[in-house]
Amino acid sequence: MAEKIEERPHLRDCPFCHTAGNDDEKVHFMGNLLIYNGGQYVASYSIFCTGCGVELHDEYKDELVRLWNGEPVAADVEE
Repeated sequence: MAEKIEERPHLRDCPFCHTAGNDDEKVHFMGNLLIYNGGQYVASYSIFCTGCGVELHDEYKDELVRLWNGEPVAADVEE
């Protein structure tokens, strides 16, 4: 069975240097990484900008994309 390749999420331009977020050669999205956190390895997602070197990690894909794109947390949105 072929391995399902995860679709790259929509990323806005880098919030620090404004490198194009839709260019995978400049703003990299990586999944299924293992990072060492507090004595254990945890699965993680990462976004890395080659323009300025900023790198964000989170164990939840949706949370990482939300942070990168500067979207508010649902509880922070006023109704």
